[in-house]
Amino acid sequence: MMNNRLTNITTEYRKFSKGQYVEHTQFNEFLDYFEDQDRLSKTLLRGVGIACGFKHQLKYSNARTTNGIRIVNGIEISQGVGVTTDGDFITLSNTSQVSDELGVSDLKTIDLKGICYSYFKPYDNSKANYPPFYDDNGDQIRLWELSETNKGSDDYMPINETSDSILNALYLLIYVESYEKEVRPCRGVDCDNHGLQQVQNVKVLFTNLKGITNIVNKGDTLYPHPLNTSIPELRLKRALVDADIDSIDDFKKVYSDIVLDTTLLNEVSTGISRITSHFRIENRFDELDVISKLTNVIALGNDGTTGFQYAYDFMKDLVETYNEIKALLPKSFTSCFPDMNAFPKHIMIGKIVDNTPNNYKHTFYNSPVLDDEEIEAKVKILIERFNELVDKFTLPEVVNKMAPDINITPSRKSIELGNKAIPFYYSIDEEFLKRWSFDKSRHRIANRNLTYNNLNPLLSNDPNVIAAVAFNLEKYTFYRIEGHQSQPYTLVKEVLDFKKEASQLSFDVMSLSLEELNNNKDLSKAYYKEYVAEHPGIEHMAGVEPGGTFVIVYESEANPTVIADFSLPYLCCGPKVDVSLSLPVDEICSGSKAIPFTVSPLDGVVAIADPIKGNGGVVKKGEQYFFDPTLVSSLFYDTDIAFTVNGKSTGTTIRVVSQPNVLITVEDITLSENDTDVFVKYKIEGTNITNYQYEFDFLGNGNYTSVIPLNGIVEYTFINYRNRKSLEAPVTNVIVSGNGCSDSIDVPVDTRAVPLITNILFPDGACCEESVTPKVSAVNFPTNCCEENIIPKVSAVNFSTNCCEEQGVTPRVAAVVFPDPACCETLIS
Repeated sequence: MMNNRLTNITTEYRKFSKGQYVEHTQFNEFLDYFEDQDRLSKTLLRGVGIACGFKHQLKYSNARTTNGIRIVNGIEISQGVGVTTDGDFITLSNTSQVSDELGVSDLKTIDLKGICYSYFKPYDNSKANYPPFYDDNGDQIRLWELSETNKGSDDYMPINETSDSILNALYLLIYVESYEKEVRPCRGVDCDNHGLQQVQNVKVLFTNLKGITNIVNKGDTLYPHPLNTSIPELRLKRALVDADIDSIDDFKKVYSDIVLDTTLLNEVSTGISRITSHFRIENRFDELDVISKLTNVIALGNDGTTGFQYAYDFMKDLVETYNEIKALLPKSFTSCFPDMNAFPKHIMIGKIVDNTPNNYKHTFYNSPVLDDEEIEAKVKILIERFNELVDKFTLPEVVNKMAPDINITPSRKSIELGNKAIPFYYSIDEEFLKRWSFDKSRHRIANRNLTYNNLNPLLSNDPNVIAAVAFNLEKYTFYRIEGHQSQPYTLVKEVLDFKKEASQLSFDVMSLSLEELNNNKDLSKAYYKEYVAEHPGIEHMAGVEPGGTFVIVYESEANPTVIADFSLPYLCCGPKVDVSLSLPVDEICSGSKAIPFTVSPLDGVVAIADPIKGNGGVVKKGEQYFFDPTLVSSLFYDTDIAFTVNGKSTGTTIRVVSQPNVLITVEDITLSENDTDVFVKYKIEGTNITNYQYEFDFLGNGNYTSVIPLNGIVEYTFINYRNRKSLEAPVTNVIVSGNGCSDSIDVPVDTRAVPLITNILFPDGACCEESVTPKVSAVNFPTNCCEENIIPKVSAVNFSTNCCEEQGVTPRVAAVVFPDPACCETLIS
């Protein structure tokens, strides 16, 4: 029976002296010591199993059978590297030189990509007598040896005569056939070229299920670990949509059929339960609860339409995390001292038709010297992340559809989940951040994970985290786009166009309507069925890669909210038409009339580049676009407003300057002592009144005077105004100007206003010449004497006919006394 080399190892050897006679046992002891040390270093300090390669596949000829079935030409096995538990180093090789010397081995080459085996024959292991190849009754299991050629022997049979059904039931292994062979008896006195040849033939064999099971059961303690063979490897189906989609319900069905697949959910539940049990970690995956959550998200989403794609993304995150765990399991539980009898002279490389992952295939079982403890720590973190994903999956509510918070977050594609940006459908807390990325947590930088809510107080306030798109994006291969679903598609496109232009990101945005579009001239918008028929590769990825197209889908113009998003790996679509835009001025007053745009192409769609500024004053009248400054919010005065044509930046901007907004009123009117001059005090009120220039035309006759108000007050004296023949109230015109804008304000000034008179006193004996005293018969007031707090005006003072007529002397008023409080009387005597 063949003995394993490491069953008994040599721990010491002798040094030889000059001229010493060396026994063969002494010399062999020297060789055995170093060979044993080499084998031990490979198995104990590096590991055992398949380090790389040994991938296999069936090779087919162009010929087919009468039933149209392809004919198998051979089995191709790629070059690989493996180490048995006895320390044998295995690779594929070809003979490069045949030795013609007695006792000298042939030379081999390993510089090859692989070998295609087209023939096979029954294998007899009687020379090596390898124990795993025999059953409990001592009978050899059924084995066949593969060969590139038939070697001129009738013992070999061509593989093309074997049906696929037979090949599908067979398993491959690479075997080191090891035994001693004596060249020939030593005769005479010269035995230098003689000795026992240590044969080490690498054979590629296959066996049936009964045979491979026997091999494993003969002592392989590494492969059949419960976590290596009892948990399934999961694969999530792609959610493929086509031109047959007619409604939101059609989309939902595509995604719900995948995420609510009972087989998938059962496998996840079974696998994660066994994993958590092995590591004694809580399992928070309750299949019924997860199904309930997924069902609600698919049915409702944010507003009844948008949850189904994020339910799919959530399941994808779970499956990716699960498979990361499974891939690390063999490395996480390798023992410090692998069983030397597990697979001492063979390595299993799997089923010939490999339709089941890791089906009777050895992986590489690391030595703890490498990174065993770190891998186990990573597995535990991944299990905790799996639990966090289950607990924290939720969709943010849409709060304000008119001011959407749409973010573009740099991320990565085709990489472990922990190295990607955190999706927005998770409620992030401190524990979640610690579990998301093992590497970041290990280096104590979990707060530097990128995510949709970049202002989360748990995250670093470093600009690289808050505004990642503003920094080096070389290592990022994907842009996550979130916060857009359930928002109006026009607003979504405007926001995304603005943000990608501002950050100079290379992707296009395309809008698709489920309802057919009539007379559509917008190159960035299309009918869903037509578009998908021309570009069938659209796939939901929750974002877009650089140089791709982000596709948003809405139901109709009547229901324009985004219900789904997809991406294409290339820029698309429509001809690349040059666009241009111009305005007659680059600055305009807020109160000015609308001015026309000049647009190229003529049917181009003009829009505001920054949708946060509303419509930006863009209006369309007939086929002509205008800029109307009165529609621009005052929040955006004195800032540049930019515009796009067909979603593309034009470089055209305009600045709206605020129109003067002041109120000018008459605060006070006072008569001079001689009752002829009128003093008027004007009051100026409003915002930033000192920023304007004022020109007053006090008398309304076209003569303007520049005035500087003092604390908002302007004073003016109407000289000898009471003695003028015409006492009509003047209207003061004020021109207010500033920042290139001006306004004309009319201010009525009633200089004839006289307070209520209760008495007229004349000086004693001085009323009229020759002491003639006039008598006042009546004082007549207007009919609206005291209405609405209007100061009464005296319309006439009538004296008796004989007052001073005889002498022609006019009475003189010595004083005017006002009542307190003022009132109106119809007769004063």
